[in-house]
Amino acid sequence: MSSQVDQHRHIALVTGYREEIKWNYFEINIEQIISFYKFTVNIQHKIMGKIVVALIICLLIGCADNYDFKRAREVSEKGVQLIKDGNYQELTKLYSYDFSNSETPERREEKLKKIIDATGEIKEIKLIDTAGVKLNENYEAMFRYKLFCTHVNVIGYFSVIKEKGDYYISKIRIEQELGE
Repeated sequence: MSSQVDQHRHIALVTGYREEIKWNYFEINIEQIISFYKFTVNIQHKIMGKIVVALIICLLIGCADNYDFKRAREVSEKGVQLIKDGNYQELTKLYSYDFSNSETPERREEKLKKIIDATGEIKEIKLIDTAGVKLNENYEAMFRYKLFCTHVNVIGYFSVIKEKGDYYISKIRIEQELGE
């Protein structure tokens, strides 16, 4: 009998040892799997970041070939300056076809005069930021200006599109500056 008990003890020891080895191996595999997962997620983030940067560069290169943001900025600056000077007749020459036909020049001039009456004379103009957006096959540049006026400062938004090979203002929006 003692040989049988010894044999069972031996089997139990061996089996227990094997299970312990399997358990340790399982823990190592879990740690390796977690480590590998973290590694792959890190690589995926790096790769996705590089892909996003590459797409932005491609978009900018594509925009640069078809749209001259410098020329668009010049048109928006001229538009802001004409509003400051009160030269609304000259301003209408900078309007895109759709913007020009959306309401009469007299009506738009009347609106701009009311805004200038409420805000006071424009003393200073400062470009705050710009953005470019692709609309179908066309690009639109949006320029945001801070207009320092005698009564209240306002923000002016000017959108410029390329139409028939030249640049025109497609939208003007003037709002009271938030926080005042």
